[in-house]
Amino acid sequence: MLVETDAASGAVRLDDEGLAALLAGEHPGPEPLLAVIAKPTVTLGLAVAGMETRLEHRAWVTRESAALLLGVRPGLFQLMAHDPAFLTAALVRLTRMRPRRVEDREPLDLPAERLPDLVAADQTVRRAALAAAGADFAWHLSLRWEGGQRDLVAVDGPRGLHLGDPAAPRLVPVSNTTAYRILSTALPTDV
Repeated sequence: MLVETDAASGAVRLDDEGLAALLAGEHPGPEPLLAVIAKPTVTLGLAVAGMETRLEHRAWVTRESAALLLGVRPGLFQLMAHDPAFLTAALVRLTRMRPRRVEDREPLDLPAERLPDLVAADQTVRRAALAAAGADFAWHLSLRWEGGQRDLVAVDGPRGLHLGDPAAPRLVPVSNTTAYRILSTALPTDV
């Protein structure tokens, strides 16, 4: 079991067993982080996946603080405190958004029931879905709070960034600027 706290930053490095023990209260951890995890206003899940690797990140957010659990590699995590004002910047980095020019793009056909396959734990299923979308990377952002939820699925690759359209069987091309604006307004303002 790995649970190591960096004295300078307060970040905690964990493996699967250490994470389970910390979340179950069986291992001590930094009190401010545990307080946010115990009573979040919003919970966030982010699965990011490519052809070879899939990572899961989580966050527990209050108005004052956020506890981010970042997947470093499968089975290894880093838990750290974060100001909620910088959550969008963290999401941009985790989803690998970057400036680039992409030619005019068309929507990509992909049935809505295949959207979860883009970040599936099963590598065979995930590879087939990414290939069908012509992408090499995908992410699924899930936010939950009392009385509401938001989900956003995206693919990225040679044809640029595309977001899932829940009303149609397609992925719609968007600029990184548009995606950034969507991410910056993803958290509810009324909770």
